[in-house]
Amino acid sequence: MRLHKVIRRACEEKPAERFLDFSAMVKNLAPSPPEVKKLPRILLATCSLIGIAAATVVAVFREKQSDWSSGDSKGTDQANTQLPELTEEQKNDYRILVGLSEAYLKEKNYSNALATIESLLSTYPQARIQPQYSITRAAALIGLDRREEAIKELKSDVHLSPNIAAASIRQGLWLSLQEWQEAENDLSRILQKFGPNTILLYHRAESRILQDKMGAAREDQKRALAIKPNDPQQIDLVTQLWKPLEAKYPAYAHYCKSTATDPWIIQNWDAITQEITANDPQISPDAQRGRVGMAKMMKDYFEQGNYHSALLVFERITESLPFLSDRPLLSLFRAVLYQRLNQPEKLKAELARHCHQEAKFEQLDIRVPLLDILGQAAEAEKLCTKVIASIDLAKPLSNEISFRPWHLRALARAAQSNFTGIEEDRITALGIAEKSSEPKSLRADIATTWLSIESSYPGYAEYRKNLPEK
Repeated sequence: MRLHKVIRRACEEKPAERFLDFSAMVKNLAPSPPEVKKLPRILLATCSLIGIAAATVVAVFREKQSDWSSGDSKGTDQANTQLPELTEEQKNDYRILVGLSEAYLKEKNYSNALATIESLLSTYPQARIQPQYSITRAAALIGLDRREEAIKELKSDVHLSPNIAAASIRQGLWLSLQEWQEAENDLSRILQKFGPNTILLYHRAESRILQDKMGAAREDQKRALAIKPNDPQQIDLVTQLWKPLEAKYPAYAHYCKSTATDPWIIQNWDAITQEITANDPQISPDAQRGRVGMAKMMKDYFEQGNYHSALLVFERITESLPFLSDRPLLSLFRAVLYQRLNQPEKLKAELARHCHQEAKFEQLDIRVPLLDILGQAAEAEKLCTKVIASIDLAKPLSNEISFRPWHLRALARAAQSNFTGIEEDRITALGIAEKSSEPKSLRADIATTWLSIESSYPGYAEYRKNLPEK
């Protein structure tokens, strides 16, 4: 009777509490676990998750997103498919074997866990299509130091399924083995077959960071955002997932900061090239062709990430044409090169040059990120305030300007924990939206933008919660 009560509790009434009953049952029915060596913390955490993570992951994220198309929805959790047609006695045996394998694994009795799960798989071939049982076997093999067998199990075809929970747990096992490339390959083949998914892109990003593939990890974040463009909930979810990666991996945080200037570079490449190669009647055709060639060489070096060579070419250009050094656009490009080469003192000196004394809107998108990299949030705020002071709010603003200066100032204020100032900028931005030709669309953009600030700065989110309702 006690055994049947345990089974009913595990499979019908209170599945979330099944470990309590099975653990007690194991202690009474099975020998004590043998002594095992201390395992990597990530494996121990993964083992404790195998029985409960599927329900937890799916419950948390099912409400927040449904990334895969309706055509793939059938496979969101393969483990939820009904058991094959078995007799009642077989069903009970099937469930007991599953419960025992989970309980043994949780108690780090890897030998018994392996024996039990292999008994399930050999007795009931139908179980072989369930990813979670393959994961249980792999975890037991890892616990027994049977590394090659575990890797083979984790690479089995049963895992080519859009089962988010199983893929998340499997990722933990790959990381416990320090098989970063295999972790990436595992997720890539699922994403390639079933399309983008926020959680799996996040896991792949981490495996890529561990291989020093910072750009690829950042691309996964962009792909996750593109799943539901301009959706505040999606932006919030992606921010909550990727932001801890910056805290966990300082090298990735540094990369994210260093590439904050990428949009400006892409937007201004043609203008930079034009300033260098503009026709000058005093220059011979051969010299002009040389300038064009050097500009192309500089761009190629930059895009290859060879910033040292790009800077050398730039310096050769400005040495032969000294008047170019004082062009604000080219000076800002040189500042970006100093930033990429991690030369903060030269970057600081470049931004302090006379040609940058005037506050111009078109320079905000580059000067603010560079000041932020230097840790000069107060200077960034002052720069934004000067630009804002030059804007006539009595007139409708162009789409180019819109609420951008207030957004950039809010970011500078966020870095200084000036939550009152951030809120003032939000209210001003909403006022700008009301005077625009498309107020509804602009209000939505503002909501999304400030939600992103809330996600990145929990203190501001808490501040907003305590504001009186209007």
